[in-house]
Amino acid sequence: MKNDDRRELAKWQERLERNLTAYDTELQKMENRERQYNGDRKIRPTTGNDRTRDGKLRETSHVWNITAENIDAIIDSTMPMPKVVPLWKKDEALARKIENMLRNELERLPTETINDRAERTAKKQGGVGLLTEWDITKRTHTTVGENSLRVLHPKKIIPQDGVEDTDDMDYYFVRVPMTRSAVKRRYGVDVENEEEAAPELRGGDSAEDMVTVEIAVYRNDDGGIGRFVWVGDTVCENLPDCQSRRLRRCKKCGMSEADNALTLDMPLSPEGELPEGAKARKPRKDECSYCGSRSWEYQTEETRRVPLSDLKRLGVRDDVIARLTAIYGQQMQSAMLPFGAETGMEMGMPGGIDTAATGMFAPEPTVEIPYYKPNLFPLVIMRNVTAENQFLGESDCDKIKDQQNTINRLEQKILDRLIKAGTKISVPADAHIRMDAEDSEIIPITNMTDISLLKQFEFSGNLEYEIVHLQQAYNEAQRVMGVTESFLGRKDTTATSGTAKEFAAAQTVGRLESRRVLKKQAWAGVFERMFKNMLAYADERRPVHYQDEKGQMDYEEFIPYEFLEVDEAGELYWNTQFLFSTDDASGLAANREKMWQECTAHLQAGAYGNPSDLNALIIYWTKMEEQHYPGAGNTKKLLEEQRKQQMQQQAIMMQMQQQAQAAQTEQVQTDPATI
Repeated sequence: MKNDDRRELAKWQERLERNLTAYDTELQKMENRERQYNGDRKIRPTTGNDRTRDGKLRETSHVWNITAENIDAIIDSTMPMPKVVPLWKKDEALARKIENMLRNELERLPTETINDRAERTAKKQGGVGLLTEWDITKRTHTTVGENSLRVLHPKKIIPQDGVEDTDDMDYYFVRVPMTRSAVKRRYGVDVENEEEAAPELRGGDSAEDMVTVEIAVYRNDDGGIGRFVWVGDTVCENLPDCQSRRLRRCKKCGMSEADNALTLDMPLSPEGELPEGAKARKPRKDECSYCGSRSWEYQTEETRRVPLSDLKRLGVRDDVIARLTAIYGQQMQSAMLPFGAETGMEMGMPGGIDTAATGMFAPEPTVEIPYYKPNLFPLVIMRNVTAENQFLGESDCDKIKDQQNTINRLEQKILDRLIKAGTKISVPADAHIRMDAEDSEIIPITNMTDISLLKQFEFSGNLEYEIVHLQQAYNEAQRVMGVTESFLGRKDTTATSGTAKEFAAAQTVGRLESRRVLKKQAWAGVFERMFKNMLAYADERRPVHYQDEKGQMDYEEFIPYEFLEVDEAGELYWNTQFLFSTDDASGLAANREKMWQECTAHLQAGAYGNPSDLNALIIYWTKMEEQHYPGAGNTKKLLEEQRKQQMQQQAIMMQMQQQAQAAQTEQVQTDPATI
C-alpha cells in the first residue's frame, strides 16, 4: 500500500468512527422502528409488573399491528413524472428531449420496486436515500454505461455530524454489504483476509463470504466530488475527482473504448478510413477494434480534441458548427501554407482546405470539447416530513409508538382475562369428591349428601373498559397519522352524507400533501442527476421513444453533443440551464380508471365535438389509447378506416358532380337552343 493511501485510510477511518459515535443514538432508533413495523411483541414497561422476575421485558402473545396498518394506508404508489423547463425559449426542443429521455429511463429501471421501497422506508425511518450513479459495466454492442438507481436504507448512510442537508456537507459515508467476489470484480482488490465489520446492515449475523465496504464521498478543494473506498484495512479505491471522465484506453494503440464502439458503425478519421494497421472487422468482447489488443487502462481526461469536420457525426447542432466554422475560418486563412512546404502535403490531399487560386494549403483545425462534470453528490435524501435540526425527517413509527405499546399491553391483558374466565366449582376441603379437569367433567360422588356441598361460580371476564381504551388508542394513532375512516373506505359514522364523506377523505389527502411535495422534490433531484450523468459519460446516441400530439408512437435520438454551445471566443461549453421538477398531473395520469372516466365525460360533454361525429370519436379513442384502455387502438383504426372510406366516397361523388356539371356546360355551349 502506498504511503498516501495509508494516510488517507487513517484519516477516513477516524472520521467514520467519530461520526458513527455521534450518530449511534439515531441508529438505535432505526432498529427499534423496524421491529415496531414488523410487529415487535415486547412491551415497553409502564408499571413494575411489565417485567419478568429476571428483569426482562414482558411480551404479548397477540399483536394488533396498527403501525403497519396506518403506514401502509398512506403509501403513495404513484411515480412522479419528470418536467423540464428551459431558461431560454430557444432550448424548448432540448427540454422536451430531456423529458422523453428521463421517461425512457424510468421505464427501463425497476421504478415500481424502487418507489415502493423508498415510500415504506421513508415513512418508517423519516427518510431514505436515492443513489444515482453511472454504471460503466452495463454495455451493449454500441453503448458504454447507463444510469443506475438504488434505494439506500438510512442506516447505511452516515452523515457529517452537525450538518442537516447533504448538499451542504463536506463529506458523508455509505456502508454497503458486499461479497468478497463482488469487491474483486468491481474494484480489482482482493479482500479475502477482511471480516464483515457491520453485519447489522443486513439485519443478520456475520456471514463468511460477506464484507462491509466503507465509502467516503467528499467535496474536493476544486469543488468537485471525490471518493475513497476501503474494506477493513484494505484500500479499494482512491479517486480525488471521481466524476471526471475516466476513459478506458487500449494500452497498445491508445484508442478509447468509446471510439472502439463508434468504429463499428463509422470510422473516426475525416477521410472515412480506418487508422493505419486497423482492420475492418467486428471485435470480440474487451478487444480493441483497431489493433486487437485486450489490455486496457483507465486514464483521467479533461477534454477531447476532434476535427472540425467530425462535429456533424458526433451530433453537434448545425448552428454551433456554423459559428465554429466562421471563427476557425479566419484562423485557417492565416495558417495557410504553400503546397509541399515542409508538410509533405500534395494537391488535393484530404485533411485540410486548399485553394486552387492561390495554391495554398491550410491544415484542418481541431476543436477541443471539454468533458462535462456534474459536481453534484450522487445521493438524494427523500424525507417523510421535515424536522428541525435532524438529518432525516419525522418518523411515523415514532409518532404512534406509545399507542402501539398501549395496544400491545391491553391485548395481553384481555387475553389473560379471557383465558381465566369461565365456570368454577367449589367444594369443601374434607369432602370425598374427585374433580376431573377436562371439559364436560365427571364428578364421582360416593355420598349423596356431598351434592349439597358443590357450588358453581361464573367468571365472565368483563372487558368493557379495556375494549373502550383499546379503541381510544387506535383512534389516537389514526388522528396523529392523519388517516380517517373515509380515507380508508370504511364506514364513517361522522360523515352523514356522501359529500361529507368525500370532504373527510379530501381533508386527509390535504394533510398528506406535504409528504408528496417532499417526494416530488427528491425525485426532481434524481432526474437532474440522471440528465447530467448522460452529458458527462454518454458519448453515443441513445434511442428514445415517445407519444406525439396525435397519440402515435414516435422515435428520436438523445444526443449529448446537442447540448454543446459556443461563446464569442469559440470556446465550447455545456448547456445545463434547465429547471427540473415533476409533473403535477402525474398522480391523476397514473390512475388509469379515473382517466378513462375523465375522457368519457369529456366526450359526452362535447369537448371533442359532436359525440356522434367520427372525428370526435377518433380523438376520444386516441386519448383512451394513451391511457392503455384495452382494445382502444383497434377501435381507433376501425374508425379511421371508416372515415377514410367516407372520404373516398365523398371524393367520388364530388368528382361525379363535377363531371356532370362539365357535361352540362359543354352541351349548352354546343347547342344554344337548349337554353
